[in-house]
Amino acid sequence: MCLKRTFIKTQYLFCSVLAALYLTITNVFKRFSQNGEPEGGWCKNYVQMGAGWSQRQITGRPAAQNRLSGPGRGPDNPNRFPPTDSGLCLILGVLGERPGCSSLTTKELQQNLKLAKQNERPVRLLFEIPSSRIVDQLLNKYVAYQIVVMRSGSFDSCCVSIERRYSDFRRLHHKLLEEFDEELEDVLLPPKLLTGNFSPENILERRLALQDYLAKLFATRCVRHSAHFSEFFTEHEQKQAHVLLRAGQFKAALEQLQTVLEIQEKLLPWQKSTLTVPALSAIAVCYRDLDEPEQAFSAAQRALPPVRRYGLKPYRAPLLELLVDLGYQLGRPVAQLQDELTAVRNGERGEVCFRSLKEVVIHKFI
Repeated sequence: MCLKRTFIKTQYLFCSVLAALYLTITNVFKRFSQNGEPEGGWCKNYVQMGAGWSQRQITGRPAAQNRLSGPGRGPDNPNRFPPTDSGLCLILGVLGERPGCSSLTTKELQQNLKLAKQNERPVRLLFEIPSSRIVDQLLNKYVAYQIVVMRSGSFDSCCVSIERRYSDFRRLHHKLLEEFDEELEDVLLPPKLLTGNFSPENILERRLALQDYLAKLFATRCVRHSAHFSEFFTEHEQKQAHVLLRAGQFKAALEQLQTVLEIQEKLLPWQKSTLTVPALSAIAVCYRDLDEPEQAFSAAQRALPPVRRYGLKPYRAPLLELLVDLGYQLGRPVAQLQDELTAVRNGERGEVCFRSLKEVVIHKFI
């Protein structure tokens, strides 16, 4: 009699497990047919969740310990989530839209975030020297190499280019050697040619060698984080833009500054967050003097957050003053900006020199 009763209970539990699995898989395929979810995505996690729920019916464990504990997700189950095609599902599933990801613990979220980051393609810069030209001036003749800067790892719709001569590369190399001599033992600058500088064969060979040189510099961590590296790509255009700005040629200056800003934004992940402040401030000045207040206000707004965060005092009050003036002109709410400007002015001690943003920008490269 005992054996018969045990057998009946076992049969009942077994049928319950099969029924639970059947209902779970049916719901999964129903959701799949409605939402068109890709095969191999969150559905596999949901099936495994059902298996974990059924296992608890057999072992008699409680349904849930807390809100963050979930079926089939305990620390004793290392294979609770098979690799999926979408790491984003594992991270964002806690919002409750996908049942298979709705009750992850903090530790599991951290693990899934780490996995998603590993699956991302790393963003890095690519440098290409596709062409060159011979510049023949009155007392100076040299080869100018066109350098194209672009990002890899993500779609980059803006490929910006500049021109540099061999002496610019040599100057950069000497500056870097002064600071990172040991780290640059294996990075060699193409040697200077004594003859045949303008022959097509030598120009082509040097163009490829300089392109490889830039790639090796960027691969060196200390170099890509160095200010010398960013200055190599922007300093010439920035100085030229400020000369044009002082001469009142705002359109020509704006073209140079836009090039500077585009390159700096590509370099920003490896540089200080304040890198773009001078260029954005100069762009705001140019737009204001060109009677384009909307663009001037936008550029000044972009420059203000890093100025606040990193305490760039020479820029803060002039930027706020410009934003207040443009805000009144555009009918924008400026009460908070006005209060901040008043607080900054009152906080200045000693001899106070009230400079406009244009004076600060011009003074930067005098």
